[in-house]
Amino acid sequence: YTNSYAIDVVRNQVAVSNKNLMSMYMGQIDKNLEDVDNYLISLITPNTDLQSLEYFISESERYYTKNRLFINLSKNLSSYKSVDGLFAYSFPNEDMIEANSTRTTFDERENMRTYIQQAVKTKSASLALFSKGWYVVQLDERNYLFRLLKSDGGSFVGAWIDFDNLMIPLNFISLGEKGKA
Repeated sequence: YTNSYAIDVVRNQVAVSNKNLMSMYMGQIDKNLEDVDNYLISLITPNTDLQSLEYFISESERYYTKNRLFINLSKNLSSYKSVDGLFAYSFPNEDMIEANSTRTTFDERENMRTYIQQAVKTKSASLALFSKGWYVVQLDERNYLFRLLKSDGGSFVGAWIDFDNLMIPLNFISLGEKGKA
């Protein structure tokens, strides 16, 4: 009886510890997504580079503007470890500026690029999508968290995260069979 009781006590302690760890990690994910949202919002609320691309500017000025925006996206991507890609898409020249994590594959980037271009060109879809917050997109049997925001001038900014990469830390929690310790 004593061994059985001790085993139950240890199991309960492990279960509480795992629950606390899961809650902590989920809170961390929520905070990271909120931080990325705040960054994306900062890009569409008077950002001179994004706004400049919405207007007809000279080729050389567009080149420098896209380069500054790329540097901004790249610099900030390194701040968000869970994010696989940040992007800006500007009309009327269909300029797409993106920064991607080194852990992404060429095929992933191509699939995401195609998805983004289709999403922003479909007005009714894009209106629904950017008001959703973060949502799941399935591409080539992989799931991604996706965020799309639209500026007043009609340009878009967004981010995407490979669901598998987001779940890596949870794979290190040994829950045993059927979630038991």
